[in-house]
Amino acid sequence: MRQGGSSSESMGPMTPILRAVLPCLLLVTPSARAYDGYGVLMGTTLDMGAGETETSEKVLPGVTVTVVSPSLMGERTVVSDEHGFYRLAQLPPGIYTVRYEREGYSHLIVRDVAVRLNRTLRLNMGLLLSEAARCGRYGAYYLSAPAGM
Repeated sequence: MRQGGSSSESMGPMTPILRAVLPCLLLVTPSARAYDGYGVLMGTTLDMGAGETETSEKVLPGVTVTVVSPSLMGERTVVSDEHGFYRLAQLPPGIYTVRYEREGYSHLIVRDVAVRLNRTLRLNMGLLLSEAARCGRYGAYYLSAPAGM
């Protein structure tokens, strides 16, 4: 090998092979972010009585989503965005309890949610208006009024 030669000359006949194989290896190698030792919980929060029929539903923004687990120190909380979307990343694998809350709606608790290593779990949840919100401010009075009125 000559002194001061280019690096491609020093690699010899392997250079064309490496140039062909290296890009393929980079495509097949999993990214470090995809396998970080945690799991992800994500989903959409829905208003289950939003339309004219009982089966209508639309996205519900502003829902507080809280997860607790023995695998997690304390609790983690996020609020669903304007599209009802929420995402809790970097959750240690384990069994979780997920709580969905928003003012004017009945809260919802889902137990035994399994978050797995390097997996994303999607939980779309619907909330119903609370009894007080359905009746309105004076609804209880009207509901309890005598039938003849």
